[in-house]
Amino acid sequence: MAQSWHDLLFAHWPVPAEQLQPLIPAGLQLDTWDGTAWLGVVPFRMTHVRPLGVPLPGGRIAYGEINVRTYVSRHGRPGVWFLSLHGQDHLAAWAARRAFHLPYRYARVRVRHAADGWVDFASRHDGARTALFRGRYRLTGPVSFAAPGSFEAFLTDRLSLYAARRRTDGPTAAHLPGMRLGSA
Repeated sequence: MAQSWHDLLFAHWPVPAEQLQPLIPAGLQLDTWDGTAWLGVVPFRMTHVRPLGVPLPGGRIAYGEINVRTYVSRHGRPGVWFLSLHGQDHLAAWAARRAFHLPYRYARVRVRHAADGWVDFASRHDGARTALFRGRYRLTGPVSFAAPGSFEAFLTDRLSLYAARRRTDGPTAAHLPGMRLGSA
């Protein structure tokens, strides 16, 4: 898939590893920073969403998304484990579940830009359990790259994501290669 991310917020909280470990399938190792696992909530807006190498048909495909994640590795390759993903595109939610085995659900998402630089983000998914997020955030400094080996790099330099396929012998982790980060 190809896509551009905008209005991105990385919000993280430390969580004892023993609380997150039961949510991670066999075959993946929970990554920690100084012995602490991290839970991330990442709201953003996507544009130019399409299969890699496929031109955009008739304009931009854009929508808001939010994900709840933690950090894992498999065979020494660091990646992201998504606990949930919610976005405002029905087809994308269906395709992510079907093709990539991701826990992706449709949600009503609103992203608004205030004149003073604030981003107001709201997401609501009504299912068996309601998932609601509201946040207000803005850029507070210059854009920079995380220094290698830093905590910021631990959270953001993840070029792999993992998903679980259901099999008769239980869930297994599958690496989805080719995730590349670039600048807009």
